[in-house]
Amino acid sequence: RFNEAQAQSLALTTNAQRALTSGDLDLAVALAVEAVNIEQPPAAAKRTLIDVTYAPGTRHIAESDFEGQGFVEMSPDGRTLVTTGYNQNFESVVGVWDSKSGEMLNQLNQSSFDISSLTIMPDTTHLVMGDKSGRTALWDFSTGDQVRRLDGLSRKVENVIAGPDGNSIIATANFEKLGPPGRKLPIGLRLIAWDLESGEEIYRFEAQDEQMSALVVSPDGRTAMIGLATVDEQNQPVGGGRLLILDLDSGEVLAEPVIDGLSGTNSIQSLAINPTGNQAFAMITEVDNSNVSKGVLISLPSGEVLGTVGLPEGARPPVLYSPDGSQIVAGIYGYFALFDALTGDQIRFLGSQTDGHFVTDYVTEIDTHYAVFTPDGSSLISGSLDSNLFWWDVNTGELIQRLIGHEASIIGIENSPDGQGIITVSG
Repeated sequence: RFNEAQAQSLALTTNAQRALTSGDLDLAVALAVEAVNIEQPPAAAKRTLIDVTYAPGTRHIAESDFEGQGFVEMSPDGRTLVTTGYNQNFESVVGVWDSKSGEMLNQLNQSSFDISSLTIMPDTTHLVMGDKSGRTALWDFSTGDQVRRLDGLSRKVENVIAGPDGNSIIATANFEKLGPPGRKLPIGLRLIAWDLESGEEIYRFEAQDEQMSALVVSPDGRTAMIGLATVDEQNQPVGGGRLLILDLDSGEVLAEPVIDGLSGTNSIQSLAINPTGNQAFAMITEVDNSNVSKGVLISLPSGEVLGTVGLPEGARPPVLYSPDGSQIVAGIYGYFALFDALTGDQIRFLGSQTDGHFVTDYVTEIDTHYAVFTPDGSSLISGSLDSNLFWWDVNTGELIQRLIGHEASIIGIENSPDGQGIITVSG
């Protein structure tokens, strides 16, 4: 019996090693644990258990019965994760999670609130949500109570963000006029800032006959870059437009960079600001995203154009700066391209179409990344439409490992609070 148990343990150990090599860590852990579940497990079984315990892979799985996961937001302190979806009655539901343990702390049922955007305030106790009818409201997400309603928008709230120092709330939407025959038509962009404590309007910014094509906020929360696209008589984006640098304290325009080629059917489709807030990257594409024209490097807050970046065919928004701001990564259909942020020169590709990786299209919020750099900038973690996660070596461009565990499209990726792992959401 002893020899039979040893042989069985070694067989399980071998299968655990194979599972680890293939990237199926969950199976590897299960097999390795079973392999040492005898009185005197072989040394090989013990070593394999240690290998799989410290290997990259799933640490916690948190599940909900939400349908159609929509938005993902990490609190500023990294301790709380908020996700949205729908219940069986197609009513909006908000899940509040402990990002370390994966435990659901609270569930907010929003039967009359069809969520279109959200953000967690810096105080980590309040959540701001916008809905598809133009309502914006402040909530206490520990209790689920609505604190106050914020008025001024009448169409789908596209973005909600925390204002400078966390003392204000800013939201954007298209504003409208009454058009024949009695229909309300969007005719421009409206941005409103409200005081967090009183709910009173601080300022508003409007752009006539233009719709927002991209938005990004600087790391200190004091500056926003807004891409605007001109709309035709049917209020459809037709390209052209402009780029604005906006002071979020006052709502004043600080600069309007002059960008060659921002005309015809081209418009700004993606924006990124580096970690120090002194440089930005604008991706200019065809209105239908069918072909990328170029990337532009811009100095902040002056708006001076520093240079252009030649993007490969098929490049698509959004783009991402590395943690030290020295590199920029852009998604391509099937892989990634890495650029030098100072010169705009292409450094290398990460992966290729033969890897079978497709960049996720589910990027609707300015803080929801289709990919994320690890804190040291040496790796990139990306998600795909087929539920897979990919771990890339930034220095070589090679695929280190495929991470499995999800069963639906990846819609959110964030670094864990301790920087030792990642938090991913699918739906």
